[in-house]
Amino acid sequence: MTELERLQKMNSENGNGSEENDSKMKTEKPDPLADRMKLLLNTAKFADTHFLLVLAHRAILSASSDVFEAMFQKEATENANGKICGKTSAEKDGPMFVPDVDAEAFKVMLRFIYSDDLSELNGQNAAEVLYAALKFNVIGLVKALADFPILQLFNVSAALSFARFNDLLKNRRAMLGPALFKIRFPLLSNDAFSKIIVPSDVLSKDEVIAVYQFHTLPNRRGIFDGLFPMPFPTNGRISDQKKGTLLMDIEKVSEFAREEVESSRWYSEKVYINGLPWKICAENDKDENNENKLYIFLLCDVPEEDKHWNCKCSGNVRIVSQKNEVLGFKKVFVDLVFDNENMYQCVKFISFAELMDPSKGFYNREEDKVTLAIDVTVKEAKMEDNS
Repeated sequence: MTELERLQKMNSENGNGSEENDSKMKTEKPDPLADRMKLLLNTAKFADTHFLLVLAHRAILSASSDVFEAMFQKEATENANGKICGKTSAEKDGPMFVPDVDAEAFKVMLRFIYSDDLSELNGQNAAEVLYAALKFNVIGLVKALADFPILQLFNVSAALSFARFNDLLKNRRAMLGPALFKIRFPLLSNDAFSKIIVPSDVLSKDEVIAVYQFHTLPNRRGIFDGLFPMPFPTNGRISDQKKGTLLMDIEKVSEFAREEVESSRWYSEKVYINGLPWKICAENDKDENNENKLYIFLLCDVPEEDKHWNCKCSGNVRIVSQKNEVLGFKKVFVDLVFDNENMYQCVKFISFAELMDPSKGFYNREEDKVTLAIDVTVKEAKMEDNS
């Protein structure tokens, strides 16, 4: 007995795929499309894929879910080089295992995919069905579950599960309310904003453009405020902490050191210390002897605003050792003055030849990487309005 025959026999014993149902499919043609699709699911007639004990149809699932579509395309690609004659694709490919989805919830999802039927949805299985819908990206079912009355959930545990999974856009914005506009989205790094915030869809298109405008036009902020006004705060959180550490990995050091990319720069992520934003800036430039060197700057990255500010800071710059047995490099600096006119201060320079010398232990040859660190203590920080 083939795998498909065994499954169909088990379905028959449960009233799913029996000869009586097959006969109904031939003689009793339901009129509404939903009823016809439901009968097709119940009888498993012409099924060409099966999930454990559930037989289904690739075309219908693929039309409802890009996850199913990708799954079946991958399966087809893997089987493209060989074809087993005399067997249906369901027999040839074997069952698909979905170990983390409840079987009953999976069946409820299939009924919705085939016929928009939610009659089997109830307070006991709503959370599991939502999990399955999110996993397979069945958007229509996810939207339908967003309106499921939470009071119908079977117990507190189910309600908590439902709340955990049901993080739809409208719910996130509704729950945040005015607090959404207290979040400092513009102060996130461009990379974090692009990879985490944008895909979440919690912000509108105009809000996303406003943040990208803030990132990409730092010296022309406000020029497009009429088109894309910034709804989020751009000032840093005031911190009383006067000490902090900046870290930066310079990747592809061998390329960075080449003469062809002279005067290129790397910047670290921003860190707020004593209410001011600080960064490491690493620059490749030539010295008076025409030798390429790495210049390390400490940058106080205060936006161009109508404010006067100044501070003093001390600390040390480190080139972190990549070898446990070799000590890293450290240089101390004392009472450097920063203000509107002096935002950059060079705290160290080193030739690339010395930086990449294997005996020094600064350069990770396998990853082509160098790690810089600056420990900073900020003193006498002052900021005043021009007015």
